[in-house]
Amino acid sequence: MHLRARDKNQLALYDVVMNRAEDGCRLRLLAVIDESTEECAAVDVGRSFTSQNVMGVFQYLFAARGTPEHIRSHRLVVTTAQSSYPR
Repeated sequence: MHLRARDKNQLALYDVVMNRAEDGCRLRLLAVIDESTEECAAVDVGRSFTSQNVMGVFQYLFAARGTPEHIRSHRLVVTTAQSSYPR
């Protein structure tokens, strides 16, 4: 069963997308979307992302926008944000 967001900041979706720059170097984009509003809350670009990089983006978003009830990766099951990250 897929959780569907009904309210703003209820469900954040994130994914890392890979592409190549004109010079052939690999680029990755970390995108975080509020499912209810379809607003792009963050986009971070880099050559690679560690779990620390991803957590840093979420910590910034939580401070700026509040903690969503749930976070879902494009590739993972729904997790509870409050149990994974400090407020």
